[in-house]
Amino acid sequence: NIGQCYLVLCQKAQAFPYFQRSFELAPPDTPILHRLYVHLVDGLYEEQLFHEALDLCRRGLAIFKGDAELLFHEASLTVESGDLSLGEQLFQHWLTLPMGEEILVKDPHLPSKARQNLACVHLRQGKASEGESELHTIVQLQPDYLPVWQTLRQLWLKQGRMQEAEEAAKRLSVASP
Repeated sequence: NIGQCYLVLCQKAQAFPYFQRSFELAPPDTPILHRLYVHLVDGLYEEQLFHEALDLCRRGLAIFKGDAELLFHEASLTVESGDLSLGEQLFQHWLTLPMGEEILVKDPHLPSKARQNLACVHLRQGKASEGESELHTIVQLQPDYLPVWQTLRQLWLKQGRMQEAEEAAKRLSVASP
């Protein structure tokens, strides 16, 4: 697929029309249909067409029930669409899913991303202690995951916890070349 070639070259915008055309022509039982849903949802997300991406994502989930990638996108898009309560529920559900090897090979940080997104939802809802608790869980599970340190630093600065914020900044500066 030409779209896949463009993805390998990190040219998502050029890949999108090829995925869209493949999607339109693909029979319902084609093995690549799942990947087409994921790529198209990604493309719509990149274009900030959140409602369209969420609609397509849910159509994909009707076919590929319980798919971890599409469920992650659904949770993220739900938050982007402004429904923090449902987004929180979806991320909490996502974190209970068994992680298949194929999803972790594609993105080994996906569980940390999901938990960090849940933490950010909690913070936006004014649930600082719940958000911070999720962030600390990430630190325990994956201490080298830098985005968690950025979020913790921002949280601690906002709370006036300067010593902790400084420690997070040190973690980030050591990790950055």
